[in-house]
Amino acid sequence: MVTGNPLAILKSMKPGETAMVVFNEYNRMRTFTVQLSDYNNIVGPKLGVFVHASSKKRHLKMFLVAVTAAEHDAEMADSNLRNEWRKKLPEEWLNQ
Repeated sequence: MVTGNPLAILKSMKPGETAMVVFNEYNRMRTFTVQLSDYNNIVGPKLGVFVHASSKKRHLKMFLVAVTAAEHDAEMADSNLRNEWRKKLPEEWLNQ
């Protein structure tokens, strides 16, 4: 797992990697959500990567999970696979 600058982490993620990003204020977290969406729609497809996010707004944290574009396409096509990426979330994250 990687931690640090949210945008730098997002841009460096490879499929199979996870990262936790922490924000110092809610507006920065919201801004990052827009950046993540843009990344997944514009940059990610060119690189063959899609980054999922689970957020804890109360704690100003997000946990990122990178998958291949093919995995994401499969998730979108088969509802049984939609939450596969969530299996990569650590137990401590789920219990917060």
